[in-house]
Amino acid sequence: MKNSLLLFIAFLAFTSCSKHQGEKNVAITGIDSTLRPGDDFFKYVNGKWYDSVPIPASQAGVGAGMFMNYPQRMRLQVILDSISQSKNPAGSIAQKVGDFYASGMDTVTIDKRGYTPIKPLLAKIEAISDVPSLMNFVVNEVKVDNSSIIGFGVLPDDKNSSMNIAQVYQTGIGLPDKDYYFKSDSSTVAIQKSYKKYLAALFQQTGSNAKEAIKNANLVYDIDKQLALSHKTKVELRDVQANYNKMAVTDLVKRHPNIGWTTFLKKKFVYCSAKIKYTKQIRFRIAVFKCFSVHFNRNNLNHEKFITTLHCILSFYIVFKTSRKKKYCDHRNRFHTATR
Repeated sequence: MKNSLLLFIAFLAFTSCSKHQGEKNVAITGIDSTLRPGDDFFKYVNGKWYDSVPIPASQAGVGAGMFMNYPQRMRLQVILDSISQSKNPAGSIAQKVGDFYASGMDTVTIDKRGYTPIKPLLAKIEAISDVPSLMNFVVNEVKVDNSSIIGFGVLPDDKNSSMNIAQVYQTGIGLPDKDYYFKSDSSTVAIQKSYKKYLAALFQQTGSNAKEAIKNANLVYDIDKQLALSHKTKVELRDVQANYNKMAVTDLVKRHPNIGWTTFLKKKFVYCSAKIKYTKQIRFRIAVFKCFSVHFNRNNLNHEKFITTLHCILSFYIVFKTSRKKKYCDHRNRFHTATR
């Protein structure tokens, strides 16, 4: 009886395998079999989808992230539309969120005000006359998360996760990375021209005439390019060891005496929670701030040309970071479209 049962089970297994032999458990329809996976695995796996998937008219792109995020955005919009149109108790979270959302959606008022909301900031830029006043402006902007000049944050030490440490990183350029400034192929040159055109458009929106706007745009681009020269490439930024440069603040000050790191850190950390300590160490990328320090040393801030250049680039980044006026957004969208 036992042997008969084993034979019966073996027979069922054999017939089951025979029935499904040659069948595929997973249907993969997106593989581009005309490509060799070793040559371009991304295109091999995604090529057919990449070339044929439609982008919805309401979206800037399409992909798994869009599929997941779009429904959530629609739900959030319903919530925000509801509370912004409701009469909420003064001082309540609903009133604050509703008013904030409504102010951002009021494009008529935004367009009418133009660049008036940032005029106080532009006036502060015009008042910069030396390195201390520059660094005072920079640290105040870092406090409100404007990292146009100095990228700064407090994060766990890469080699000691139990300690938070002050970290400074490369920033100060408007194009995505260093290569955009130095490649000479037709596509990159077109992006460089579009960027300069975009810079000039923003300066015109803040009161410069066409000639002044072009001049200012060229000044900003030249400073961008000088800073980009000291930036690390995307490949170099992957080297964790090479990007770990921890040192005492006193050593940092000695390396870059013109930047005023002691003042920067003291003012920054007065704003931060007392639980965050920079103690005596800071991690940063040396090359960029060497460039800053040399630039400050070579160009006396009392020199009219350098003052003008400095005011131009700071003004551009303020407009770039803060403006929500339709014309600014239109210029930005045209620039991004040209660089895709």
